[in-house]
Amino acid sequence: MKNKRKILAMFVAVMMIASQSTLFAAVAGTAGPFQVSASVSTASSFGATIYRNNPCPTLVNCLGPDFSRTFTSMTFGQLAEKTFVSQPDPITGKTKTFKEMRSEDNAGSGAIGGFSVVLTANTHQVPYQIRQNATSLTSAAITLPTGACTMTPIYADDDNGGTPKPATATVGPTGPWLGDRLVYNSGPGGNARAVQAIYGISGLDPTAGGTAAIPIDQPLGTYTGTVTFTLTT
Repeated sequence: MKNKRKILAMFVAVMMIASQSTLFAAVAGTAGPFQVSASVSTASSFGATIYRNNPCPTLVNCLGPDFSRTFTSMTFGQLAEKTFVSQPDPITGKTKTFKEMRSEDNAGSGAIGGFSVVLTANTHQVPYQIRQNATSLTSAAITLPTGACTMTPIYADDDNGGTPKPATATVGPTGPWLGDRLVYNSGPGGNARAVQAIYGISGLDPTAGGTAAIPIDQPLGTYTGTVTFTLTT
């Protein structure tokens, strides 16, 4: 019995020593606390880069922007005479064939069929809109039919590292570029994204949103206008 008490006493003593040793090690000393911080700029960023838009071999197979070269303006060059077949008449089902002027890639004349403006916006998750405001193309007092000059907004996953468009974000409608037009609405998430605004002089091409033809006897001249892009929050 004495041996058992002795062993128990020794065990308790060892446990007390171990506990005290652990306690002393835990509170032997401290350093800090030290402040740690980082900041994110509140300034929004917005950019626009103009590229030549590669032609579409088919209506469902568009090659997209040619990123090998940038432009400082959208100079379509010489318009080309094109034969166009109208949409079927809703009553008779008949189509009409006529000629009009359109922008078209032509290496010989230096003409460019279309341009893609890649717009990048970062508002640090504040909801935003990207809009464009464009004038008609005029030469002296003569104006190209505004319905022939079109803008098509596009969201491409590839422009955003493979990230799809947010579910609540929207792109604007395709149609004539004249006036104030929506290109992209971020939705409530306000995620930083890149979108395209594709410009062409497309005449009555319904796939481009054209609503008017440029007649083949359009008066001669160089027709000019402007387009301005705006980021609003």
